[in-house]
Amino acid sequence: MELDEVDIGILESLQEDSRISFNEIANKLGVSLPTIRSRVDKMLELGVISSFTAKIDRSSLPELTIAFLLLTVKPADINNIIKQLKDIKEVKKIFQIVNNQLLIEVVAADISQFKTFMSQNIGQLKEIEKIDAFLVSDIAKEDLKIDLKYPSLISLRCVYCKNPIKGEPFIFEVENKKYYLCCPVCKQKFKEKISKLLKKSKA
Repeated sequence: MELDEVDIGILESLQEDSRISFNEIANKLGVSLPTIRSRVDKMLELGVISSFTAKIDRSSLPELTIAFLLLTVKPADINNIIKQLKDIKEVKKIFQIVNNQLLIEVVAADISQFKTFMSQNIGQLKEIEKIDAFLVSDIAKEDLKIDLKYPSLISLRCVYCKNPIKGEPFIFEVENKKYYLCCPVCKQKFKEKISKLLKKSKA
């Protein structure tokens, strides 16, 4: 999917505050409410947005037990292990890394539940050759927001010439709205175009 500056603005707003209303986003981006609704619906349909969730401050749950497990698995068994791990509620993230290893994030209500998880779930997976466990004592930083201004992450098109943006975009901001352009020439031409439109609207 190729995202334009309106899509980027919607995603940035939702990442900042998932409770923000579509009306607030529309006013912020200077577009209509139906436009915001249709864009969000399209991104939900395509899987760009998977869900709208509340972020819980884990520090407010003192008994919460978080751990990372490094699992060494036989190459032929990796897909099977991943399938089984996906069905375990305490497993929140699964990362497949080099050397036939899986790194998983585990979140349990308390240390007792974590021990039960280790014995009844992980301990039953015979395909695992080695387990290295790391209990989290404190979360120094947790930021799941993605910097969407870089087209290496998503496909952007220049708001002026409509060509794909390669490399870091040139950003032009006016009235708290960001526009993404492919080169200094397009940025200057777009700036001149916007300036003329603003003069006409104020005349």
